[in-house]
Amino acid sequence: VIGPRLEKVIFQPLRESAQPVHTLLEILAQKAATTEEKVKLGCPLNNLMQEMSSLDVEFGKHLCGILNTWRDAITAALETSKSQGDVRPEINCVAAALFIVASWEGCVGTAKSLQSLETLRLCIEQLRSYIKGLLVKP
Repeated sequence: VIGPRLEKVIFQPLRESAQPVHTLLEILAQKAATTEEKVKLGCPLNNLMQEMSSLDVEFGKHLCGILNTWRDAITAALETSKSQGDVRPEINCVAAALFIVASWEGCVGTAKSLQSLETLRLCIEQLRSYIKGLLVKP
């Protein structure tokens, strides 16, 4: 259920975008426009990874596969944007993608813990600022 949802909302739009780094920024802006109810529930992938990975190794591997697909989609988006001249040439796209995914999940998890939509919005905006800092012309 989680994999196809992320495919539709994140992975596919990044793959199909003519300007993937800008699409990534748009996706994050949409994430910040979420509801209080979604903040209360948090991220299903993160919730399951935190609770189930140590209890069921095979299930944990599947969840990590989704997380790796997410990282790879963002890596590819950054690399495409770099080849288009949008992302600075010195950026390590793999490291930046890992940081983006970890930060994204951290934003959602922190907002859930604090039960605060405002926390999510502030955190996502900082993540968007980081991504804009990867650009040749922010």
